[in-house]
Amino acid sequence: MPTLEKLPNLTHLCLFNSYNGTSMVCKAQGFPRLQKLRLFFLVNLEEWIVEEGAAPHLHHLTIHNCGKLMEVPEAFRFVPIIDDKVSNLVRLDGNDLGHRRVAAVVIDALTS
Repeated sequence: MPTLEKLPNLTHLCLFNSYNGTSMVCKAQGFPRLQKLRLFFLVNLEEWIVEEGAAPHLHHLTIHNCGKLMEVPEAFRFVPIIDDKVSNLVRLDGNDLGHRRVAAVVIDALTS
């Protein structure tokens, strides 16, 4: 992420089976214009840290087949949820994501 988050004109990013680490960090001021982020088959990802100020324009987040990821980062708490298939995913504040239904984030197939 350190290289990608510095790209000033990046608006859409799809990571498809392209990260093998267990932890991912998005630094403050990283991804300054990112609007859509899609994470697919990051099967080892357990922890995702997003510092305050990262991806300030993000309005669409898709997480698919990231079975070990158990929390959406606190920094994305205001990105709305549309999919109720999120029983394994809980925000850092403890609120279950499966009970909200508004347009913008798709989270699917979190368990292996």
